[in-house]
Amino acid sequence: KMFNMTEVKMTKIEKAIDLLVNQRLKLTEGQLASRLGTTGVGARSLVNKVRSSGYTIYTNAGGFDKQGRRRKTTYRYGKPTRQMVSHYYAVFGAMARAA
Repeated sequence: KMFNMTEVKMTKIEKAIDLLVNQRLKLTEGQLASRLGTTGVGARSLVNKVRSSGYTIYTNAGGFDKQGRRRKTTYRYGKPTRQMVSHYYAVFGAMARAA
């Protein structure tokens, strides 16, 4: 059988990067788990691995609805502001530069 580029398998981390970074989707933990074929705990773990790969993934905690129920938390890709980066270096100083 000849090699076909469309048959190349992506890892779950690559799929998570594609969904959150490349496609810029805003997904709940459940949606992410469903699309990646894993559990909610697995989805959180993959988000942490995406973050450790250098991508800024924000967690937007859902507020409460009128009945007092917690809305779902979503994950999204974003770019940190200059103020956030400045604060990071102020807090971590030389340790941040050494990394």
